[in-house]
Amino acid sequence: MKKNKILDKLYSLHRFGINPGLERIANILQQVDNPQNNFKSIHIAGTNGKGSTSSLLASILMESGYTVGLYTSPHLINFNERIKINGMDISDDDLVNYAEVFMPFSEKVNATFFEITTAMAFQYFSDKHIDYGIIETGMGGRYDATNVLIPIVSGITSISLEHKEYLGDTIEQIAYEKAGIIKGNTPVVISKNLEDVYTEIKKVAESNHSDFILSTESETVIQHKYLNNLTTEVCVNYHGNLAYTILPLPGVHQIENLELALSILLHSGIDLTMENIRDGIENVKHNSKLSTRIEMLKNSPFLIIDSSHNEAAVKSLVDTIKQHIGNCKFEIIFAAMSDKDIAAILILLKSISSKLIITKPAIDRAADITNIQDIALNLGFDKVVTTMNTEEAFYKINPDANTLIVGSFYLTGEMLTLLNKI
Repeated sequence: MKKNKILDKLYSLHRFGINPGLERIANILQQVDNPQNNFKSIHIAGTNGKGSTSSLLASILMESGYTVGLYTSPHLINFNERIKINGMDISDDDLVNYAEVFMPFSEKVNATFFEITTAMAFQYFSDKHIDYGIIETGMGGRYDATNVLIPIVSGITSISLEHKEYLGDTIEQIAYEKAGIIKGNTPVVISKNLEDVYTEIKKVAESNHSDFILSTESETVIQHKYLNNLTTEVCVNYHGNLAYTILPLPGVHQIENLELALSILLHSGIDLTMENIRDGIENVKHNSKLSTRIEMLKNSPFLIIDSSHNEAAVKSLVDTIKQHIGNCKFEIIFAAMSDKDIAAILILLKSISSKLIITKPAIDRAADITNIQDIALNLGFDKVVTTMNTEEAFYKINPDANTLIVGSFYLTGEMLTLLNKI
């Protein structure tokens, strides 16, 4: 009961919305002696792939014997998932205790939900004496609450147009905001991106006298083979040592995330063995509890769940299904947030759709069902079904058909809750 009351108070901070700026979080952390300075950190920004890259980094470091904090967002089922140490969620008791410490700051400085959550994570990691913190930005970078860190290395994943009302209307503007995590004389490693993104980030790196490193030039993944169980066999190269292992995350975009993670570690100065790296890759889902990244829950027929929520991620999803499984159709359970380019997403999904089941998770930001239906019909979807909520959509799953659940972290979280009950 106490946890539920605390979470209700935390979620009520959404009334402040997204309020860019570092003054509030800096004020809060200064009053508790800046706990973020008590552990070494790796800071990850980008549009897609932040969670997977962060989880790979955390898993490899865990296999190396380090105590590792992992801060990600959003959560799927429980708030506790956002704050982990060595794969274990923050306990309910600790969550309540840290929230009670930091919630009063919400009144003093009008702190947002994400700012209070970030302060809680940093204090928790400091108190538990972690060796390394893998910290994922929430949105953007320059004015993200996590950007009070002084990391040992920064990483930037693939960048595409998102949150244009906050980050800018062009890919160059968004790249500039993401590049805001770059600190002076601190290496930054960039995943595969458009040349315009490289150009913008390189300018920021040079102004900070920071090494600008392309993960694609590190040659950390020299061979890969897609398997039909939605895993990938990879041959990795680390300081000239080679090893084969299984990456349990499918698709070329996950190869790129792995390249980024290994390139970051190459420039981190952290002592690692090839055995640590191999085991960290293979055990990433177990070690970090990473889920809903094109995850196969059932085979024959397929039941796949994926948290892709923008055009670039959904394109990777569709390409991955075709690479690993081939040409097959799915009954698609779909929802989206209202700020997404729903038409662009649905155009991609149409090529693998036999039926579109539209629903709406329990969050104010979710797109209206009728609006999605109108877009789908205008795009020429053959079969479109609407449901009032996720639970109703859940009972529309046909056990004899291939099913894909996609469109939002909020949708996949609610679906996982329902699936876990059975």
